[in-house]
Amino acid sequence: MKPMNDQERLKWLERLGERYNPRIRGKLLQRLLTLAFAEVGFRLEDEGLVEGLDFVIAHRQLSDERYAFEVRTSEQASVPIKPEDLQSLDERARTGYQTGIAALRVAPGVKWILVKRSWLQLPSIRVSIGTSSGWEKMAIDANHAFDRMLEKWGKVSLEQGLSGLDGPINNARNQ
Repeated sequence: MKPMNDQERLKWLERLGERYNPRIRGKLLQRLLTLAFAEVGFRLEDEGLVEGLDFVIAHRQLSDERYAFEVRTSEQASVPIKPEDLQSLDERARTGYQTGIAALRVAPGVKWILVKRSWLQLPSIRVSIGTSSGWEKMAIDANHAFDRMLEKWGKVSLEQGLSGLDGPINNARNQ
């Protein structure tokens, strides 16, 4: 399958933005990113659509590969970070997880960046900062898989919203 180009990706994100308010679009993109991680070898351990960390994953074969993310999407150059986000990330880190923020700016050339907790400072982080050192391969893999999830589940997301992704999310949890 040929990779999705930047214009196709942006068009999907804009269509989701036309159909849903920014909060729901962000949650849909969070779920698609979660599914992307499932496709590249991770099992979903926890998903917080309302409170708590946005998603927690563990590699299915590499037991020391465990991550917890807050997810941020924006049309602006930076995404907000709240003290409670940092507190939740710190609490999860104490249990052996690597923690950070997955951020996506809805703009031409859009790509997810993964930023380690140690790089995060209040009140916001510029999305252009790029992915943290050591997480580059994971970000590349997740971005490629995100494109595949957008192609596979984009129409369902548009038509059914968050509930349309319940089945695939449950599968990611049970892998």
